[in-house]
Amino acid sequence: MKTGRLVKIPRPDGDLHVYLYQDGPLAKAAVYRVGSQSRSAEPLHTVAGGSDTRVEEEARAWVAANFPRGE
Repeated sequence: MKTGRLVKIPRPDGDLHVYLYQDGPLAKAAVYRVGSQSRSAEPLHTVAGGSDTRVEEEARAWVAANFPRGE
């Protein structure tokens, strides 16, 4: 198991969890959906790159584009 950081992003239909971790020289992020009705075993989306900040920004941008806030 890799150690990393978890970012929880609330959405009306269930939270999205972005797991950020280092895998050798690469920073990686995996996006999972977690809710009372559903939980994804496999990541919905993954991102890899050289910078942890850039990877987190890309993962958050993907979440915003694919799971907009229900306003």
